[in-house]
Order: sequence, then C-alpha cells, then structure tokens
Amino acid sequence: MFPNARFYFVLWFCCCCLQLQAKQSNDENKKWLDYATRFYNRTVERGIFKEFDSVIVVARKGVGLTAKNDYHTLSAYSFFIGHTYKVQLKNDSAFFYLEQSARYGILGQNMAYEVMARQQINYLNRYLGRFEETKPHVKRLHQLLPLAKDDAIKDRILSALSEEYLGTGDYHKAISYILESLPLKEKILAQKKDYTSKVSLGLAYASLGNLYLQLHQNQNALNSFKLAAPYFERYMGAKIRLYINFEQVYLNMHKVDSAKIYYDKVYGAMVDKKLFYARSELSAVNRLFASYYLDKDIELAKKYATKAYQLGMESESKEAMLYALNLMGNLNYELKDYHKAVTYLEKALPGSYSFSKDVYASIMLKLAQSYEKLGNNGKALKYYKDYNALSSKIYQDKSDEQIANIEFKYKNAEKEKQIDYLSNERLAANKLLKQKNQLQLVLIIAFGLALLVIILIYRNYRNKNKSNVLLHRSNAELDLANKKLAEANQTKARLFGIISHDLRSPVSQLFTFLKLQQTRAGLLTEDQMASHQKKLIQSSTALLATMEDLLLWSKTQMEHFELHLSNVAVADLFAQVADLLQSQADAKEIQLALVVARVESISTDANLLLIILRNLVQNAINNSFEHTTVELKAGLNEKEQVYIAVTNKGEVIPNDQLQILMGNKQLKSKSSGYGLLIVKELAVKINAQLAMSSTAEHGTEMVLVFGKE
Repeated sequence: MFPNARFYFVLWFCCCCLQLQAKQSNDENKKWLDYATRFYNRTVERGIFKEFDSVIVVARKGVGLTAKNDYHTLSAYSFFIGHTYKVQLKNDSAFFYLEQSARYGILGQNMAYEVMARQQINYLNRYLGRFEETKPHVKRLHQLLPLAKDDAIKDRILSALSEEYLGTGDYHKAISYILESLPLKEKILAQKKDYTSKVSLGLAYASLGNLYLQLHQNQNALNSFKLAAPYFERYMGAKIRLYINFEQVYLNMHKVDSAKIYYDKVYGAMVDKKLFYARSELSAVNRLFASYYLDKDIELAKKYATKAYQLGMESESKEAMLYALNLMGNLNYELKDYHKAVTYLEKALPGSYSFSKDVYASIMLKLAQSYEKLGNNGKALKYYKDYNALSSKIYQDKSDEQIANIEFKYKNAEKEKQIDYLSNERLAANKLLKQKNQLQLVLIIAFGLALLVIILIYRNYRNKNKSNVLLHRSNAELDLANKKLAEANQTKARLFGIISHDLRSPVSQLFTFLKLQQTRAGLLTEDQMASHQKKLIQSSTALLATMEDLLLWSKTQMEHFELHLSNVAVADLFAQVADLLQSQADAKEIQLALVVARVESISTDANLLLIILRNLVQNAINNSFEHTTVELKAGLNEKEQVYIAVTNKGEVIPNDQLQILMGNKQLKSKSSGYGLLIVKELAVKINAQLAMSSTAEHGTEMVLVFGKE
C-alpha cells in the first residue's frame, strides 16, 4: 500500500514541476513579445536608420523562444523582421518575411499581423511598379473585412484599403474607406487613449488632406492637415511628412512666407541626417520650392533644384531620384539647354509611371517640346502622339471619377430621403395608434349612447372611404407622373452617355490632326498637308454623321416614332460605312473587307441600319489587333434569312462576359458598352436579332439576323 502511495506522489510532483516550467516558459515568451513590440514601435517612431538592425536581433531571439507551432506569435516576429528589411531596402528579404508573416497569421488566426503584412507587401509592390501582384492581397483584405469582429482590426483593414486605392489613384474609393474608418478610430482612441490609436487617427486626417491636394482643394487640405497635427507629437516620420504637406499647400495658395516656415522646420528636424528617410524628404522640400519658382525666378529655381537633385540622388529612394531627374529636366528646358533637358527627362521617364500617371504624361510632353526645339521632329512627333494618347486616358479616368462621385452623392441623397420617408411613416403610425386608443376609451365611456356611437362610427367609416378613394386616386396619378419622370430621366441619361461615347473619338481625332498642323505647319510637305486635309475632312464627315445619328436615335426614344422603310442596297450601305470609318481603321493599319453574297438589298430603315453597322464596325476596329482585317459580310443563313456579320481579330471574350454584354440593359460605365446598347435597341425597331460569339480561331463576330425565328 505504502509503495504505491509513494509512486503516485512522485508522479504528481513531477507533473506539477512540468506544468510550472511550461507556465514560466509561456510567461517568458509573452514578456519578450511585449518587449519586442514596444522596441519595434519605438524604433519606427524615432526613425533612426542604424537602430533598425537591433529590431532584427530582438525579433530573432523571440523566434528562438517561441514554439514551432505557435504561428500566432511567429507572425508578429516575422512582421518585425520583414518591415525592417523593407526600411533597409533589402526587398527580397522583406518580401520573404512579410509573406511568411501573412501565412503564419492565417495559420495562427492572427488577423492583425496578417493585415499589416499584406499592407507592407503591397506598398513594396507599388514601389517596384508591380501593380498586378497587389491584386491577390487586395482581394484577401476585402475577404477579411466582413470577418473582422474587433474594431481595431477592422480599422486596420479599412486603413490598408484606403492606402491601396490612394496609391492607385482611385480617390473615390480611398475617401470612402477613410470616412468609414474615422468613427472607428475615434471610438478606439476614446477607449484606449494610447499612443498608437492617437497616431492612427492623425494619419487618417493626413490622408484626407493628401486627397484634397490631389483634387486641388487647398483650403480643405489645409484644414485636414491642421486636424492631423496634434496627433504627431512624438512620431517624427509622420510629423516631417506633414511639414512637407503644409509647405505644398501654402505654395499652392501662394503664401511663400508660411511655406518657408515649414521648409525650415524640416531642415531643423533632420539637420544631422540620422533618419533613414532624411535625404529623400530634404530633396522633396527643395523640389517644391524649385517647382514654384520655375516660372517666376529662374535663379531661385536653379538654387533649390540643385539641392533637390543632389539630395535625391544621394538618397536610396527611387521616387526621390525620379522626381529630382524630372525637376532638372524642366529646369534645363527653361534655361534653354535642351540637350541636358532631354538627358534628365529620358532617365526619369521609365520609372515615373509607377508613381504618377500625370507626372509621366508631363515628362512625355516636355520631351516632345525639347526634341522639337532641337529639330528632331521624328522623336518630337512620337512623344506628342504618346502624350495625346495618355492624356485622353487620364481625362477619361478623371471623368469616370467625377461621374462616380456624382453617383455616390446621388445614392446617399436617395438613402436619406428613404430614411426620412420611413421616419414620417413611423410617426404617422404612432399617431394613428394613439387616435385608436383614444377612440376605444371614448367608446367604453359612451357605451350607454350606443345609437349615437353607431351613427358616429358609420359617418366616420363613410368619410374614411371617401378619403381612401381620393388618396388612391392621388397615389395613382403620382405613380403615373413618377413613371413618366423616370422614363424621361433614363432617356436623358442614355442620351448624354451616348454623346460621350460616340463623339469623343472623332473629336479627339480632329484635335490631334489640328494640333499636329499647328505645331508642325512649317515642317510638312504639300503632300503631307494634303493628306492631313483629307483626314480632317474624313473626321469631320464622321463627326457630322455621328451627330445626325444621335439626333435620329433620340427621335426613336420619343413617342409616335415611325420607321421609313425602303429597299436598301447592301453594297452601297457597306461602302458608306467603310468611308465613315476608314481613317480610324488606317490609324491602326487595319483592312476593311466588304463581302456581299446572295443578297442585293434589304427592306428596312436605312438610317437606323447605318447607325447599327457604324457602331458595330467602330467597336470591331477599337478591339482589333493592329495589322488585322475587319470583315463586313452580308448573306443568307441556313434558314434563308438575311444576315449581316461583322468579324474582327482581337482578344477572345469569355462566354460569361458575352452573356453579361448581351443581357445588360443598364448604362453602368464606359465598359458596359453604350454602342452595344444602341445597337440592341435599334435592332429591335427594325425587326432584327443580334447575336455575338468569340473564339480564338474565328475571332469575335457580331451577327444581325433579319426577320423572326
């Protein structure tokens, strides 16, 4: 009996020792993780480059103390190491540890560090111009957003998404995510009152200010920067970037003395250049003043530009180097040293697109102007064409952004109206309930006056019926009026959308040809002038035809519209379409092939059919590969029905996308196809059916079949 008791006592004692040892080990690991987190945060705040090596030492010791399957903790240490390598511009190592942190975050359900790791990975991808590689991480952030239950993690995801869309120039989405995060940040700060929450709120206001700067709303930007300032008392990196923002906005407002105050503050904060970003930020403040004085005082501009260039090239920031090169190119252009200008600008051009499409376009324009000054008209023409093409795209992107903003405001206004309506209904229901209760009380008190009550009830019932009849009639009239108004608004929206779709291309061609004649009038031969005159006439003819088509389409949207049927010669119709779109086809070196088999004429409305074919052929040209053929063909199918087909060689459209295009009835954006919507509507009016197919072997084919199935 006693030997067994002794054995169990020893076994119990050993288990207690092991549990105590494990508990002590866990406590030690937790304490070290807390210490490593504080050490990392303090190093980032101070921003002194040489101190970041210590972060790696501390984090690696934490990895050694952590169990191999403790992915939750390992995710944090991997993030500290990866972010440190990012600061040190050791990109391969940074990617390795940040991606490891994201994987460990998934395995250990450490959503906070997974989000931060993906945020830093995307920052590196954008910095290196690898925009396609950001998409999987953005998709993952969108997946995590509805799963985040903790306010701090949800706020971190919203901040990462706003930073992503700010970096890609999608200001509408960036603003929406920042505005959604602000209440969360304020709530977190009120609860925790810690340094990290305070900085997070300040960064949100600073991001809003930067968005206002992009939209040239200087006063709103200044207000946002002032709101951000109190939150950066100890965060030197954020404080310096805010100083630069103040300098920029005051220069935009031509308040040079105020801008100089913040210029001096940046120098005062980084005079010893210990901060790892010192040279790039000092280059930025000098670059802002150089750009401001470029068209005002060339000597001052030269002074600041020389400093900006020297500091930018000494820094390890690719962005600072590119902006410094661009600045020196612009400076030498103003100094009329066009050879030097070209040298600097061509060095700046390749990498500038990853930072700003606007800057990229401005460099191309300045290169075109410099080569023109040097008499190298071939290169000047090339850069002018590239600049015009990119400018059109930027203008379109900004137009889409404005439309998106208008739609966003409209939808919000509609939601507010709906809320007001529901509130009014609730008030009316409560009032009605109160009246019913009062009526019941009256009925109980006046029970003895049954006859009088019955008469009153009857009279009330009759009046209510009359009111209901009148209300029903008024509602019916209001519904009819709303329906007519909605149809009118829809027609106007389509008309404006179609005008934007169909007039932009010919107007752009006219502008390009006229600009070319203006800038190179003395350098063109008579044959070139005659060729340009011919293209101008063709573009003008196409523009006039487009306007007439739009007027005719708008008539089809009106009541009492009647078709003008006639026998339309197919060959003549094909020739007319080819003449209208020949210049557009020539621009992409595309051949137009016209094939008519077994069909001489079609009984239909000639004007509507011309609009349909012009839209189909124009779309086929736009989506064709260069040096290919667009075929316009008429004939009879196996059911002896007349058909007209337009075929091109371009990117294959997947079947699911074909179904969306053919079934879509709304004007959502430029990508949804205003032209296709016109074609489908007009095809119905001339008793024709539209079909679409796309394969790698046969290309993309749009077929118009006349008559019922």
